[in-house]
This record gives sequence, C-alpha cells and structure tokens, in this order.
Amino acid sequence: MTRLTGTTMAQDAPGRLLLVLLLALAAAAMPAGLRAGQGTGEPLQGTISVWAMGDEAMRLPELARRFEAEHPGTRIRVQAIPWTGAHQRLLTSVAGNVTPDVAQLGTTWVPEFAAMDSLLPLEQYLEGSDISLEDFFEGSAETAYFEGRIVSIPWYVDTRVFFYRTDLAEEAGWDHFPRTWEELEQFGADLTLDRTGDGRIDQYAFQLPTRGEQELFGFIRQAGADLLDSETMEVLADTPEMTEALAFYQSLFLNNYTPWQDIAALGPHQSMARGLFVSFISGPWFVGIFEREVPQLAGRWAVAPLPGHHRESSFLGGSNMAIFRGTRNPDLAWAFVEFLARPEVQLQWYREVGNLPASRAAWEDPSLGGDERWDVFRRQLEVAEPPPPVEFYKAIEDLLQNQQETLILSRRDPAEVTGNLAAGLERLVSLRRTEEGNLAPIVQTILWLLWPLGAALALVAFFKRRQIAGLGRYKTPFFFLLPILLHLGVFLVGPIFASLLLSFTNFDIYSLGSWESTSFIGIDNYRLLLSDPLVGRALINTFYFVGIGGPLTIGVALALALALNSAVLPQKGFFRTGIFLPVVTPLVAVAVVWRWIYAPRDGILNYLLGLVGLPEFGWLADPNLAMPSIIAMSVWKNAGFSMVIFLAGLQAIPRNVYEASDIDGASRWQTFLYITLPMLRPTLVFVIIITTIGYMQFFAEPFIMTDQGGPEHRTLSIVLLLYQEAFDFFNIGYASAIAYTLCVIIAAISIIQIRFARGEEYS
Repeated sequence: MTRLTGTTMAQDAPGRLLLVLLLALAAAAMPAGLRAGQGTGEPLQGTISVWAMGDEAMRLPELARRFEAEHPGTRIRVQAIPWTGAHQRLLTSVAGNVTPDVAQLGTTWVPEFAAMDSLLPLEQYLEGSDISLEDFFEGSAETAYFEGRIVSIPWYVDTRVFFYRTDLAEEAGWDHFPRTWEELEQFGADLTLDRTGDGRIDQYAFQLPTRGEQELFGFIRQAGADLLDSETMEVLADTPEMTEALAFYQSLFLNNYTPWQDIAALGPHQSMARGLFVSFISGPWFVGIFEREVPQLAGRWAVAPLPGHHRESSFLGGSNMAIFRGTRNPDLAWAFVEFLARPEVQLQWYREVGNLPASRAAWEDPSLGGDERWDVFRRQLEVAEPPPPVEFYKAIEDLLQNQQETLILSRRDPAEVTGNLAAGLERLVSLRRTEEGNLAPIVQTILWLLWPLGAALALVAFFKRRQIAGLGRYKTPFFFLLPILLHLGVFLVGPIFASLLLSFTNFDIYSLGSWESTSFIGIDNYRLLLSDPLVGRALINTFYFVGIGGPLTIGVALALALALNSAVLPQKGFFRTGIFLPVVTPLVAVAVVWRWIYAPRDGILNYLLGLVGLPEFGWLADPNLAMPSIIAMSVWKNAGFSMVIFLAGLQAIPRNVYEASDIDGASRWQTFLYITLPMLRPTLVFVIIITTIGYMQFFAEPFIMTDQGGPEHRTLSIVLLLYQEAFDFFNIGYASAIAYTLCVIIAAISIIQIRFARGEEYS
C-alpha cells in the first residue's frame, strides 16, 4: 500500500475537498426518503415519537406493538395529548423546532401546519407504496392535500347524519326520515307539537345550533353553494344558492321547528330521550353514546343521511397522520403511517375504538357492511365534503358562526347575510400573506450596525476603567440580585419588548415555521385597529362591562363592608367567609355553574321564574341580556375582594370621630357622607383603580359562558379579541398591537382617575 507523505496529502487536498463538496451536493439533492435509506431494502431500525389525542392516544400503543412485532428493531413511542391543548402544543413544538416524528392532525389542522412548511411531502413515498389516495373516500382524500402537495394520509373519518326517534316519527305517520328539503319542512310541521296544551312547544322536530358551522355546511353544499375556491382563493359565497341555503336554515327557526337556543343541557341524546325534540345532527361517536347512556331507547332511534336539495352533501371531518420535516427517521415514520392506512388495520381500529375507517376496502367487512346504521354513514361518506383546505379555516369558521348567529337571533335578511359573508371572506383572503418577508435582512443590518457601537463602548470602558473600577463595591449585592434580575429580564422585560416589536410586524402562522418570512410593516397594525369593526365592538362591550359592572361591584362591596363593620350584624365571621368564598373559587368553575343557572329549560333561574308564572328568558342567548347576565355573575364573584379592602379601611377610621359626630347629633347618612366617605377616600380610589384595571381585562367570563363572545359579539371583550387573533387566527403581530393599545387605554384611564380623586394635576 502506498503511503502518502504530508506533502502529497497537501497537494491532494483540493481534490479531496472537491469530492466532499460533490458528495454533499448530491446528498442535498437526493430526496429525503432516499437519504435515509428508502428503497435500499435494509430492515427498518430506530425509534420514532408519535403524538396522538384523546381515546386514540390511549389505544394507539396496541397498534404500535403490532407494528414493532412486524419490524423487529423498531420502537414507537406514543405521547398522549389532551384534545383541549393539542393544537397549542403542536404549534409550540413547531415554533421551538421540537416536533414529533409523526402526529395525529385533525383534518382542518393539516393546512395550518402545512402552511408553516413543517410537514414532509409524501408523494415520493406513495409512488412505491401499496396504498393510494384513491383507496379512500373522495372527501377524505381531499384532506390529504395542501396547495397541490400531499402532506398527510387519512386515518379515520367522520361525517354528520341525522339521529332521530323512529317511534315519534311513526306516530306522526312518517315511516322514513325526510329525503329532501321539502320533506324536511313537512316533517318539522308534523313533529313540532304542544302535547300538554299549555301554549308552549314541548316537542320540537329538530335541535339545530345557532352557532354550528358544521351543520350549516351541509345545507350550504346541498344548495349547490360554496365558500371559496381553495386553489384560486376566489370567493364563491355571494350567490343565489347561498342565499337559498341560509333562508331555508333560518326558516326552520322562524317556524319554531327547532328551539332558538340550546335546550339540551344534559346532552342531545338525553333531551331526545325525554321527547324534547325528535332529531338532531351529529357524528358517529353518538352511536355508542346512545347504546351506553340511553338504553331505554333501544329500537326506537335510527340514523339517516342529511336530506338533499340540488345535491347531496354533508360535513366531513376526522383525523389524518402526518410526518414532520424534523424527523430523523423518515423511513420508519412513513412505514408506521403506511401501516395505519392499511384497510385491515383501520378495520381493527374501528373495532377497538369505534372510529370509522377512511379506507373504502375496510367497509367491505361484515362488521361494518351488515349494520344498517353504518350503511347510512357509508352512504353519507360517499358524498360528504371537507371544508376549504386553507390555513385560515379557523377564521372562516368564526366568520360563518357569527353570520349564522346574526341570521337566526337577529332574523337578518338572508341576502344581507350572504353579502356580509362574502365580504368577510374577501377580507380574510386579502389578509393572506403572499410576499416574502423583509425582517431577516433588517435584523442582519441592525446586528452589523451594533458591532461599531459595541466596539465604541469597549473602548470607552477601557479608557474609563479607573472610574468604572469604583463600581466594584456593588458586586456583592449585584451577585445576590442577579438571579431575580435574570428571571425578570427573561420572563418579563424580554417578552414585553418582544411583543412591542412584534406589533410592528406581520408575524403570523407562516412566521411560526420560519421567522425569516416575517416583514416589518411599521404602524399598519395600528392603522388596521382604527378600521376594524370588531375592535370597536369589543371596546364598546368592554367599556359597558366596566361602566356598569365596576360601579355595581364597588357599591355592593362597600355596602357589605359597612354592614359587616356595624355592631348590629351577628356572626360576622360567618358572613365574611361566605361573601369572600366566591373570590377564591376558580373562575372557570364559577362560570360553568352560572352557565347552568342561566340554562334555558333546566336552569334554576328560569325554573324559579316559571314557579311564579313568569316566562323563561334566554339569558346568555339573548343579545340584550347576555352582558347583563355576565355582569351579575361578576358582581357576585368579585364583590368579596373589594369588601375586604373596604373593611380594612373602615376599621382604620378612629372611633372617636364617630363618637364626636354622635354627640353633635349627626344622622347616619350625614356620618357616612361627611366622615366615613372622606376618610375612606384613599381606599376608595385604590379599589376603583384596581377594579377598573381588572374589569378592562375581563376574558374568562365570555370565553366560557357565551362561546367566545356571542351572541352577535355582544360579549366580545378586547382581551378576548386579542386572544382570538393571537391563538385562533395566529395574527400575533396584530394581537400585539391590540395589547399595547389596551395598555395605553388602561394607563390613561388610571391617570384620569387618580387626578380626579386627588383634585389636582397628576405628577
């Protein structure tokens, strides 16, 4: 063997370097799957992580063990994530570049993560695979695509059908569920009854939502209408067919065939068992719920496809499996996704969990094909269609729900709602980012400019080192303060300045995948605030809540404090504890309980009104009553906190002042007005300021009690709007602008309150 000397190796270095560069370029140009060994015939090895949600995550390890048995040397680690936090968890993983190898994604989530360029395209894998998208239901196969790329594989599907009471239908002369809109309308007339004869409907034909886009989607598609073309982004909503669909849906409420608010407090199946309504629209999971929870209805209920009109259609949902770009073992990840897509595996999954297979071949099994109920779902799946596969679907969903609510609760003209829906879609499309970001070169420029500044500061420090050396006596206290200073800097000061900078950018869903795609847009976000009608509506609602709820809370708290401070009321400790108890009770729990109190049929408040012969009210469903209802709950929840502060202030007033007023013959009102109130003024100012600041930020109440600001945005607060823009629609730059606008408003109000209270210029 020839031995190379140092000189020979040095002379050969350019050639070796060229060879390394050529190999690197070849590896970079090679498809990801081939770089990992795809098509090499080598056995699969390694470990991948899989994130799944809900019941699926609990049972998926069983399938993973079966896969591992087929492929020794592999390991599938399944991470269970609750559905409630799954979306945010996945977004965080993308932003932090710590994604799983494979994840279960709801079909409407796929476009979002594909838009962030976080999903691995799968065309190269499908070319040599035994599965094909043609094996799945047409609507389910559509959910695998985003902008012409295949980025996921269908796992299981669901669709919407009618569940109905067959015995009640037969009693009215119906031996089948309506197959057309005309029959559906007649069904509503025949099955909506006042059985007790008290002038009050106690059996509705349908239970339809006033805020449920999935149910409305079916009617829109059945009329031959649609929202937009996901490929060209052309808005398709402003058509006579859309108006026809909205008008028909509205007519079911106008004719009282369905209640104007959700009366299924215990679930639609329980209300249907009581005969409160005959039918409702839902998905396949309700089959098992009926069998488990209302066995008394066995043989007296069935499912039926949604009635057709110009065409047949229904909403299609479910979950897909996707591979993230960050996977280090794409071969193994694809093999597992391919394994889950097999018809026999999807059939096994149905038997164990109940999720309907997306593969048509799995439906040939007798366990599915021999059941009349599943035959209905299969027929519906053949015509079911997914919503538009766009990354801003959440915003479309919110827009559609808001217009649906306006259509029904305000009885708005369907043609007007059609126009508003089209205009809203046009706005969403116009906000969709298409240009490249400019933030990366700006940041690079700033960093390059900081080098001379850093050098200058270093020179100043060098020549002034004697003066700076005098600061050495502070190094010991600084050493002890350093941990808290670092904590405040990282978790408080840093985020504050970061959000301020973000308010001048278009940071959105694309930026989560790559911050370089962000652009500096100046004050455009603040300009948009001035023209956004939702911002105006949210500010009006917030000031309404503060202007009415704040004084009521303070007034009730002061009255309670005066009562507890008097010598007349016995058992003061008991009352103090009872009044303060709501303050320490979690707001979520309080809101849930009060939502039940305000429930339309089974709520305790309407029940008490019925006992005295008064009509029931839709406390949270009525646009005029929703905010007062929330204010009442908030006063009950928060008055105890202010009461304790007032009580401390009252007990600090010297008793001899009151004794002097008694000697002078002052009445109780005069004592309160000229002694108690002036001496309580500092406490009162403090309570007013903190109550105003707290109420300006109210969020959880409408979020939980009124389905995120409904009805018709009458309870939408500015903080709730901020949350929706940031975490529902991913307009984080715009949300930051809203946050700083709110900060300025709160600061201005606080300064005005302090000046007014002091009666002098604030300094």
